[in-house]
Amino acid sequence: MLRWSLAGPYLPLLLLIVCVGCGEVERPELPVFPVSGSILVDGKPPVGAEIRCRPSTPLKDPAKRTIEPFAFVEQDGTFKVGTYLGDDGAPPGEYSLTIVWPVITVEGGEEIRGADRLKGRFDKPDQPIARVTVKPDEDTCIPEILLKTR
Repeated sequence: MLRWSLAGPYLPLLLLIVCVGCGEVERPELPVFPVSGSILVDGKPPVGAEIRCRPSTPLKDPAKRTIEPFAFVEQDGTFKVGTYLGDDGAPPGEYSLTIVWPVITVEGGEEIRGADRLKGRFDKPDQPIARVTVKPDEDTCIPEILLKTR
């Protein structure tokens, strides 16, 4: 009983310290706007391929992170670009799009991304598969990208 009576007056302070320590620190982010498109390689969707949006000029992220928006191609060939969380979009700017399509295997329940099926052919920022301009307060729809490997 003696222990509780001594802790009693300090309990609110202890709870305050614990609660303050649990809060997440918000990191500042650039504003992002929706960007989507579709792609086919030799007439078929490159399912699981990664579309990389390479900024023409480095983006000035308030938290000093390197920003390179990206997307993964879905079963139907569509993709939605994300920067910070899921498919949240991309900051305004000019981008060169590239693609890598790794062979994906599953080992021990984990996805392992292997060699690029496209052999690096379309992963050159100076020779992009497309260029896109993302404007503030606008949805950006990239025209269908059709690539041939033969």
